[in-house]
Amino acid sequence: MDAKMTVHISPNPVDAGAEFTLNVAIKCDPPWDMCTGRLSICDTNEHEITQLVLTEFKDQESRGSTVLSAPAKPGPAKLKILFKADHNVGLTEDMQTEVLLVIPPHASSVAVWDVPPAIQTEKEFSFHIGLRCSAGCALKGRPLEVFDQNDRIVATAITIGTWGDTQALHYAKVTLVAPNSLGTYEWRVCAPSSGLEVPHSRAVLKFPVTFVREGKYEIRINATNALTGKVIPKAQVVAHPFRSITDSDGNATLCLPAGEYRLLVSAADHEPYIIEGTVKDDMEIMAVLVPETDMTEIELEREYM
Repeated sequence: MDAKMTVHISPNPVDAGAEFTLNVAIKCDPPWDMCTGRLSICDTNEHEITQLVLTEFKDQESRGSTVLSAPAKPGPAKLKILFKADHNVGLTEDMQTEVLLVIPPHASSVAVWDVPPAIQTEKEFSFHIGLRCSAGCALKGRPLEVFDQNDRIVATAITIGTWGDTQALHYAKVTLVAPNSLGTYEWRVCAPSSGLEVPHSRAVLKFPVTFVREGKYEIRINATNALTGKVIPKAQVVAHPFRSITDSDGNATLCLPAGEYRLLVSAADHEPYIIEGTVKDDMEIMAVLVPETDMTEIELEREYM
């Protein structure tokens, strides 16, 4: 009787120390049910890790699976699967094969959020940075470094816990004083790869920061529906690089330096409101947004009038 062994590992690659599933299938010619047969699963040094029992005969194959933990050290690792001769299941000769388990360092990723869209020069500002591991490692107490456009470290923060309802995003708050330089620059946050029991990859994320002059003029915006006259909350208000969002009364305020601006007010299911002009004093703007609709004039009258 001829027999062929097929082995499948999932997932592969697998994170160091993480669980994976080893599936074994044996197909005989002529077909033969080898269920209850026991296979030895051995490590690189041929020490038996566990045994796998064939439990299912389907599609002319005897199948079995087991869940194992990957070694904690990254790198390739061989597994040897040995099925010794067992006359009880019809196997007259030993069968064996080897599979390669790929174990990379844990993948780290960093995140940046709450960066103000327009930061006044020489003023204090804050934002959040976070660190996540692909295997869900606890990363509280890990250092994160923030570099400016000149590759200088401007902040080092230590993660203090997980953010909100997340289970793996460990975060820190960064507070800095903006430099006295106008413009948009590319900064980055980095997570070193050293200092952990299980090796992790180095993580880097680039993000923009925009530094502006002090906003001297107050621009007050009120967003309403053109058909109903009702206020529109949560409308986006942008005069690049300045941003705001309307409150429950449809109001938002931007503090802008003098200059030329294109103001955009947008909301879901409405045509955007756009106005261009020069800011040289405080202003009030009534942004009237027309709803997007495929209704006929008669249907509009019935809906809104």
